[in-house]
Amino acid sequence: MKVSKYISSIRISGDMWLFYGALNDAFVCVSTSSLKSNDKESVLDVSGRLRDDFIKAGILVDSNYDEISELGKIIKQVDEDDALLQLTVNPTINCNFKCWYCYEDHVTGSKMEENTRKAVVLYVQNYLRNHDTAKKFALSFFGGEPLLYFDNVVKPLVKECSVVCSALGVDMSVHFTTNGYLLTENIIGFLKNYNCSFQITLDGAKDCHDRVRFPKAGIGSYDKILSNIELSVANECLAIVRINYTTENICSLGRIIDDLKFLSDEEKKYLRVDFQRVWQDMSPEREGNIADLISEYLLQCVNNGINATSHYALDMVRSSCYGDKKNYLLVNFNGDLYKCTARNFAKTPAIGKLRLDGTAAWNEDIRKIRDNIKLTKEVCRECKIAPLCAGGCR
Repeated sequence: MKVSKYISSIRISGDMWLFYGALNDAFVCVSTSSLKSNDKESVLDVSGRLRDDFIKAGILVDSNYDEISELGKIIKQVDEDDALLQLTVNPTINCNFKCWYCYEDHVTGSKMEENTRKAVVLYVQNYLRNHDTAKKFALSFFGGEPLLYFDNVVKPLVKECSVVCSALGVDMSVHFTTNGYLLTENIIGFLKNYNCSFQITLDGAKDCHDRVRFPKAGIGSYDKILSNIELSVANECLAIVRINYTTENICSLGRIIDDLKFLSDEEKKYLRVDFQRVWQDMSPEREGNIADLISEYLLQCVNNGINATSHYALDMVRSSCYGDKKNYLLVNFNGDLYKCTARNFAKTPAIGKLRLDGTAAWNEDIRKIRDNIKLTKEVCRECKIAPLCAGGCR
């Protein structure tokens, strides 16, 4: 036997050690009377039930066990799972807002044409027909602001993809990353029939938000967006309210919770608040106090019956990023193909181009590098949290 390279340990009290085996994602709590120290030599000396626990947790492994190879198999199994097809569409990369931290260059007049939209439908149809294991299809809309061309691009695309999925017995869901300003009763009335959800952003309470998010100078958007969030949950469409917080707006966030707490218990089932830091505003000396405030806001949400999250504890192997999935693709308004939404689409080279017949013309040089980048660095292969990180973002 040997001690796994993927373990961590800390002393959690005067007489207890906590060991973590990252490859098996398992913990073992050990008394100091059973183990002299938390170094590798002491782990090898254990026997009996404690030894069995260490083996089960992957802290002790067979001497010939290739952990790096096993990690690679797990990554491949997760990222190449064909059960779910995920597709993001940018109907446009133009936007009705000009938020200071947005990383996109908004292109005025950018709009998906009919032939590109039809090619998207053909891509979905071809994929689902050729992958019998694909039982779910998640269609997402991004941008830019995806609701700018709802009637001309989004609505027909949703209808056409739904017809394809119905014919092939595939469950379909629809999601929007939107500022929420353009939502209407008619739009939600249409989308609620398609298992629809929204991520809608607020930038602090009304006074802070209206200084950042507005369609034109002098007109705020908080009240209208809040009303549209309420409209969404009233129609049983999940609304993920992403609260982007900065050092300037952090003290106002409790007022957003106050604005949401009066929703009914039934409506709150379709509401989730997600606190996320605006990274351009971060500075190491301020983050400690901010983290304490966010903890208070999370508790305030719980006390008001609101589901809330902040800074997910990510397992990038077993719950890898959507962009790592083999069966994920983003189609820009002009047919350019990407594997990630966190890009400036006006400047970032595409990984391919969608042909009019629904097939992809790949940039093989970019695609090959991207698909094979995981665990290529020796420092990553040997790192004790590699089974959580998988070597970082592709």
